Amino acid sequence: DSYIISTENKFVTTEVKPAKFAKKGEAYIIDFGKAAFATMDFNYDAKTPHTLTVHVGEMVNDDGSVNRATPKKSNIRYQEIKVDVKPGQTKYQIKVHEDERNTRANKAVPLPNGFPPLVPFRYAEIEGAQNDLKAEDFTQLAFHTYWDEEASSFESNNDILNQVWDLCKYSIKATTFN
Repeated sequence: DSYIISTENKFVTTEVKPAKFAKKGEAYIIDFGKAAFATMDFNYDAKTPHTLTVHVGEMVNDDGSVNRATPKKSNIRYQEIKVDVKPGQTKYQIKVHEDERNTRANKAVPLPNGFPPLVPFRYAEIEGAQNDLKAEDFTQLAFHTYWDEEASSFESNNDILNQVWDLCKYSIKATTFN
């Protein structure tokens, strides 16, 4: 009786808080736990006008910084985004650069109307902060089609097989837009 054959085709923005947050030298490193097609909101109370440099990407270096030189012939993404901050404004959203790989005719799935430009990323690195930053001030906004986490399940006594299941299930969720 409670089985649903289909759900309405609606879109969801999932707010993801950092799984890990650390200061490394003058930069702050954020790990959101999983990659998502996303943008990022953050709170910042600037005392003077200045520019933050935000690096977002799918890969980190051995020292934890966001990898800025992704492998050639890969689809691993990285972007550097400048955010001008000023006194009196505390809420910001990074402005992701449009990427032609996301808009190729007959090659890329078009994003639904109303979605901002998105980039897949798990990691963020913030440079240029003149105040201390806190994890709770950052939110990854992951965009996807409605997803019912309870619609399927799998569990075995094989940890690797369970990880493969989790990866496959999350990959479908993270990459479905229609």
